[in-house]
Amino acid sequence: MKNNSNYQEELYAIANTLLLYYQNLPTLSFMRGKLGVAALFYKFSESNQHVHYANIADNIIRESFISFKTKKSTIFDWLEIGIGISYLIKNKFVEDDLISIVEDSKKLLLNVRPKIVKSIADNSELAWIGVYSLYTSKDIHTPDSVMVDKSLSFFENFRTFRDFPPKETGAMLYFLFALITNKEYSKRILGLLKKIDDEIFRADIEFVHYDFRIMFYAFEDMAKTHLPQLTNLVSSRIENYSDDPSS
Repeated sequence: MKNNSNYQEELYAIANTLLLYYQNLPTLSFMRGKLGVAALFYKFSESNQHVHYANIADNIIRESFISFKTKKSTIFDWLEIGIGISYLIKNKFVEDDLISIVEDSKKLLLNVRPKIVKSIADNSELAWIGVYSLYTSKDIHTPDSVMVDKSLSFFENFRTFRDFPPKETGAMLYFLFALITNKEYSKRILGLLKKIDDEIFRADIEFVHYDFRIMFYAFEDMAKTHLPQLTNLVSSRIENYSDDPSS
């Protein structure tokens, strides 16, 4: 196990490397760009009491949004902005007044017709709309029903889930499993899980019902990283599984 001093040295090395190169990042992306770097700097500053990194994060956000307002943005750009700003607000890294940006992104997404995704060759980036609907809600356990319905409609209109990258697959499963016990959405979610299972996992465990089978494969590859809070739930459901459809 690494000692604390070595760990801190590695964190400093990562932070200082990002400090040198973040300006070359072409996107405001939370997962792959400047918003994510700002979040890391805020967290690093908080844990190490180095105000310098928080000040840099403030500058990143200010400069990035000035740039964002002057360029044309994609749906995915708006998704990532909503997720990123919501994360920063909930962690009290930025002021609540930035919520107006999240509201703007939500208005845009609600005006997008889900059927439009059928004309998009690669839907993988739009897999984050479910995570968006959770993270932009005041309470992740009671998400905005309008945005949840919109997210499910997007997924239902995807032409295929084949060749989805693992991270995007994990984002979809995180969203679907978070709501799987909600009676309002469970039927639609199970239908989507069946399609995802058929097109991504192609499971061959015939004796296990499909909604459990997909969990086997999802957890085998990424649950410990992406979905740790569901491990006990899935284990108990599989242990209690019966061939009786009424169970």
